[in-house]
Formats: sequence, structure tokens, C-alpha cells
Amino acid sequence: EALSALSSSSSGGVEDQEDQGKSTDEALSALSSGGVEDQEDHAASSASASTDAKSPKWDSAKSVVIGLAAGYGIHVYQQFVGSLRATGYNGHIILGIASDPPSDVTDYLQKQNVITHPVEIGTCTYFNYTTVDGIPSTDQVCSTDYPDYKIQWGRFPMARDWLLQCEECTDGVMLTDTRDAYFQSDPFEYIEEPHPIMVFEEMFPNITTNHWLTNDPVENC
Repeated sequence: EALSALSSSSSGGVEDQEDQGKSTDEALSALSSGGVEDQEDHAASSASASTDAKSPKWDSAKSVVIGLAAGYGIHVYQQFVGSLRATGYNGHIILGIASDPPSDVTDYLQKQNVITHPVEIGTCTYFNYTTVDGIPSTDQVCSTDYPDYKIQWGRFPMARDWLLQCEECTDGVMLTDTRDAYFQSDPFEYIEEPHPIMVFEEMFPNITTNHWLTNDPVENC
């Protein structure tokens, strides 16, 4: 069982600030800690793609799009959620949002049938060095649920927690950025032959593994 993930790297949002903090291995370890496969049957199926030979494609109504979208204005949610719903997607949407969002945001998300989880921001218990200048990071942001992980990595175990709470999310799972993403088709209908894990390049060939954000960790892997 696995997550179908779409990730994009940019700056400006809570979840897509300058890449810094714990290593990828540690973050993924947090995601799998108490892993999905160790939970109840419903949780295991929640994080899995459909493997029924008679129904190779995902069922959008049972699938879910998950992202962290805390601290944005209404226009970001209209772009992300609005474009997704405009494709005809009738499945689940789960978003982590600010603990004190403005009323226009909560009203819009409620009308769009979005499951929201407040993300409390607290003091980080772990600080790393930036990948650019080698000095300690002092502007790291962490959630109170996972204070030992900067928010860019803490969103992964948070997504796991939200997924385990969604009993109706029993088919495809898409984990994605939110501020700089929009949809042109139902993501689960678009994939003709689903695989257990699917990872997508962004803006190829403009951004590749030679980009500064990914070059160093890829070379050191």
C-alpha cells in the first residue's frame, strides 16, 4: 500500500519554503513510523491503489487528494480546490489549514466539501543548516504535532494521520503541493494504468535533478 504522490518545489507557501531541515530519509521514516501497513484493515486500504484485476483504474469517489495549505488567501483555495472540482472530481479532498482561517476560506472549503484539519504552529525542537549558505536555520516553522520536523517535512506524517482518519478514503491517494498546483482533469481518471507508487516530474525539462533544490540531495543519495 502506498501513496501516489505529486510534488512541486517553489517558494512562497508554508509547505514550499526553502528546502532545509531533516534529511529525506528521516522524513520518510516519520511517514512510515507506526506505518499504514501496521494499522487496521481500513487504514491499509486507505493508502493503497486499487489492485482489483476487474477494476484496474482508481475509483475517484473513493480516492483522496491531500495537501498542506495553511495560511493562504481565498484565491489559492479557489485555484486548487476549484480547478479540481471543475474537472468533475467527486472524491475526497483533505487539507491542512491555519488554525484561525478567515471566514471566507472556511465557507468556501465547506461548500466544496473539503475535509480540513487545523495545523497549530509551535516552536521547533530541531534546527538544521541550510543547503545554501551553511548557517543554522532560524526561520524554521514546525507544527505542534511534529515539532522535530520543519513543516515542509512534517506535512508527510500529518498527511498519514489525516488519511487514517478518513474511513471512506479506500482507493487512490494523491499527495501534492497546493499553492502552485491546479488541475486540468480528474487525476484518478487520467491515469489509465495505476501503479502502487507513482512519482511525477515537475515542469520537465525546465526543472530537473540539476536544479539547486534537488541536485545536492540527489548527488549524496
